[in-house]
Amino acid sequence: MVKDQLAPTPIADVIPTEAEGFDGDPILRVQVVLGEKDHTLDPDKVLELGRLAWIKLFEEGTDRFPVFSYMTEEDVAEQLPDAAQ
Repeated sequence: MVKDQLAPTPIADVIPTEAEGFDGDPILRVQVVLGEKDHTLDPDKVLELGRLAWIKLFEEGTDRFPVFSYMTEEDVAEQLPDAAQ
């Protein structure tokens, strides 16, 4: 869903992680790894992605709220060295 919604921006990876928000509510952290460093995200598509993900999670019966972050492959290599291998 993420890759389709953000097209034509190349997406290298999508890393979902179940977590808790600062207030203890269940969230789904979704790290979106961009395939090209200099590619621009469409802000309308980014906003729509959050809404679509929330609807899909609700339909699947989960009460986790999606929280998206965006990074480049270089960011992943620096912040998550094990994930880059």
